[in-house]
Amino acid sequence: MASGKQHQRRRTIFRQARHSEQLAQTAHIDHYNHRQWYFVVHLDPQQSVDTDSHSYEVQVLDQQGRAVAVGYFTDPDAPLTVAQQLIPTGVLPAALRQLPGQGDYVNEAGESIPPW
Repeated sequence: MASGKQHQRRRTIFRQARHSEQLAQTAHIDHYNHRQWYFVVHLDPQQSVDTDSHSYEVQVLDQQGRAVAVGYFTDPDAPLTVAQQLIPTGVLPAALRQLPGQGDYVNEAGESIPPW
C-alpha cells in the first residue's frame, strides 16, 4: 500500500501532467487563432520623412496593435520582407488604395479591419 506521501506525490504529478496538457492545447489553439495585422500607409510626398524615396509603409503589428517592425516599398509586385517576415501579397495592394498621407488597419488578406 502506498504511503500518504507517495499518494500525494502521485496526485501532484498527475495534476502537473494535466496542466501541461492543457497548456499545450491552449498553445495549439492560440497558434491557430493568432492573426496577422498590419497598418499600411500611402506616404505623403510633402512630408519630410526619410523613406529612401519609397511611396508606401507597412507596419507589422502585435496583438495589442503596436508596431513591432516597419518596412517601405514602391513596387507592389516585388516581395517585401520586414523583420525576417515575408509580408503577405494581399497587404501591399491595401497600401495602394490609400490616399496620400492616409493609412488603414488590414489583415493578411489586405482587408480593412477595425482599429483597436
